[in-house]
Amino acid sequence: MITAVERQAETISLSGAEAGRAIWLAVDCAIEAGLPANRARRVFDSMLDAIVDDMPADSSELFSASAYEAIPMSATSTVERAEIDRNAWRAYASYCEDAAADMEAQAIDHAYDTARDERMMERA
Repeated sequence: MITAVERQAETISLSGAEAGRAIWLAVDCAIEAGLPANRARRVFDSMLDAIVDDMPADSSELFSASAYEAIPMSATSTVERAEIDRNAWRAYASYCEDAAADMEAQAIDHAYDTARDERMMERA
């Protein structure tokens, strides 16, 4: 069964992949219009950075790593592709771990606040 954290991570990951496909399509169109092919990756990086710069830090890494998976295999070396895939899995796992830790911390805070409120009400 998928958890709420995993569902949220999947949503961010799928959004990043979709953005990556759209960015690569724009780069591909620019190549057709005269952009030197050897600058495609640099343009992709710049466009993605412009998007990610304004995103919350907790989701930007997963979004970005997922977007890079949209780069066609023909545009990357085997080593680059393996690194892109590893980065995407690391970002997914990191996001899930961090979000789960945040949820756990919130639950502990809530339990502490509830216990404190109950003690205060007993004293009143």
